[in-house]
Amino acid sequence: MYQKKLIYFSLLILVIIFISITCFSYAFFTHQIEEHGKLNIVAGTLDYQIESKDLENNQILVEPNRIYELEIEIDSFNTIDSKYELYYLLDQEVDGFEIGYFEVTEDLPKGEISTNGRKKIKIGIQNLSTKTITVTFGVEGGFINQNLVLKKGKSLTLLDYCRVGETKNFTYIGDSQTFTTQCSGTYKVELWGAQGGSIDTYIGGKGAYTSGNIKLNINTSLYVYVGEQGNDNQTVTYNGGTVTGNINAGKGGMAGGGATDVRLVSGSWARFDSLKSRIMVASSGSGATNYYHPDHGVAGGELIGENGKVYGGDGIIPTGGTQTSGGIRGGGSNSTYSTSGSFGKGGQGGGVNSGGSGYYGGGAAPHGTGTVGVGGSGSSFISGYPGCDAISEESTEDHIIHTDQPNHYSGFIFTDSIMIAGNKEMPTYDGSQTMIGNTGNGYAKITYLGN
Repeated sequence: MYQKKLIYFSLLILVIIFISITCFSYAFFTHQIEEHGKLNIVAGTLDYQIESKDLENNQILVEPNRIYELEIEIDSFNTIDSKYELYYLLDQEVDGFEIGYFEVTEDLPKGEISTNGRKKIKIGIQNLSTKTITVTFGVEGGFINQNLVLKKGKSLTLLDYCRVGETKNFTYIGDSQTFTTQCSGTYKVELWGAQGGSIDTYIGGKGAYTSGNIKLNINTSLYVYVGEQGNDNQTVTYNGGTVTGNINAGKGGMAGGGATDVRLVSGSWARFDSLKSRIMVASSGSGATNYYHPDHGVAGGELIGENGKVYGGDGIIPTGGTQTSGGIRGGGSNSTYSTSGSFGKGGQGGGVNSGGSGYYGGGAAPHGTGTVGVGGSGSSFISGYPGCDAISEESTEDHIIHTDQPNHYSGFIFTDSIMIAGNKEMPTYDGSQTMIGNTGNGYAKITYLGN
């Protein structure tokens, strides 16, 4: 009896072992087939990696009142095509914090990624709060034929603010134009002064160029005044103040051009408190003349404007504007109508041609019996530029006080500044080439450089 029980028990054990081996073999075989077809892979086991020089352990600390731009690369280490989404987590929720992606990059933070593929996404972060925020990035993955559901974190949205390299351009419109910063950071300001008036084959002096980088806080407003090219007799030039004077004095001269400048106070271009707030000025050239002794105008100046020209009689040469005074008017035996330059205004010509404008304007050409000429040009100014002489905040129109130092009283200071006279090589508006002086109306542009 005992032996029979032992036989039955042994047979039962063998049956159990057989069934177990059969089941294990089937499971193992099935697992291998599923692994081969990737059917057992779920989103949580897909393998991705985030890379960025700006991240440490997939995190970045965002300080208050700052904007950051970073490029994040997503690498897929999967042997199948898949769906992916780059997401982010914040350590705290605050008002004034924005994060998203820029459409200018070819890859988006959500889509499909090929086998062993790579995506590059450009991220922008703006923190206008008073707190330091920790941002953590991650990647969610899934099958191509399934909807990808973000299990944690937040999706990145499209940004439309403060792209590095984004430029605002300003052309002549005969009025001030406002530029307001959308974020804190460094901006490059470039200005081109206007050309003096041309007549027949005689060319007005070309405008000067100034540029510099400046750090600005968010919501800072700058006022851009783009100069007008000098034109016909008896005509005021915008942002230059030059006219060709009394019609009875004779004709044949052209008005000097208008300067192009950036200010901190808006208003009429000739209003003193607005002129006083200028932190950068690109000077303009003087007008040409075909009267009695035809000649070209002179180019807009750098720290000092170009002197004009005089022909005949006992004439005195009109001078260019300086850092502390307007150019002296040209003189002659009967130069009744010519005036010297002044702060922000070119001298008024007596029927012939007038001086160019700038920080200080150039003196107008002489006009008298047997004496004619070409006016001087204006000077340029950049706050912080060596050799410039800023005025004090206490200055009035009747009493301008110079500080003997280049920094504007506002504290707005440029770095990496450049100043180029209108008869020298300077960048074109798009920066792709160079040109000798600026022709026509003035021009301005402001480019965001980032932090």
